[in-house]
Amino acid sequence: KKIKKASKFTVLFIFAFLLCFSLAFFLFYQSKIPQNTIRYLIEFQLGKLFHQKVTVEKVSGSLLKNIVIENIHVPNHKNFKKGDVIQIGELSAEYSIFSLLTSKGDLAKGISALKVKDINVHVLRNKADLWNIFFILPEPTQKVTEKKSDGFEFPIPQFTGNIDVTNLNILYTDERGWAAEPLQKDFSEHFKSLSGLVKIIKTENLKLHLTGRLGSTNAPVNFQGILNLLKGDYDIDFTVMKLNIDTWGAYAFPFDGYTISGKSPLLKGNIRSKIP
Repeated sequence: KKIKKASKFTVLFIFAFLLCFSLAFFLFYQSKIPQNTIRYLIEFQLGKLFHQKVTVEKVSGSLLKNIVIENIHVPNHKNFKKGDVIQIGELSAEYSIFSLLTSKGDLAKGISALKVKDINVHVLRNKADLWNIFFILPEPTQKVTEKKSDGFEFPIPQFTGNIDVTNLNILYTDERGWAAEPLQKDFSEHFKSLSGLVKIIKTENLKLHLTGRLGSTNAPVNFQGILNLLKGDYDIDFTVMKLNIDTWGAYAFPFDGYTISGKSPLLKGNIRSKIP
């Protein structure tokens, strides 16, 4: 169930990415609204989407070639420690103005490149067994395709193509653990410098291939698989070239009289929502 919710978090992240460009481009294309106002509107829409007060430092670009959105911060819910659940250094879209003109301003048809870089995600489970990422998910009845900004209606882009991901860092912190009693010391692991491609095949289907490093051993890690944005289905293969067996063994198998020790193994696995 919690993995299913995590897949919905990925869906939300992808949608937020496209929503930013949809709103920013629409306002660039249709009006002469100052960029600060565009920034405030993006903050407003993302705040409704994530159920938090989202801040955006800067929106810039040229109507003729690109849009850049910088330094997005999504804070933790009040049930958690102060800090951000998501930080994004830069979102950028490059497009052809000629394609946009012939498609009557349809952003998705004119995009030549989508890029996101310097992303930090902190996945936190507190001692009350609450996960911070689940507090920013939309309500089950919320339809993200019906978003409106005050006084404007804007199109959600039906984009197909690649999203370049550079320097995605995921910090996983568990204050609770899996034993009957809470952990005396927080467990933490860092998946760092993940980079690669997210390929949107259809509006609802995507493939991902990301490689990076595991913080505790600096060993290569690899994630590759598919996601369905509408159904929340997923099938992800992962490989960790070197796992710290002492640390992970004690965390994953906290049973009396049961210990795991030995050399740091190569770990391969798969997580999926259902078996076909």
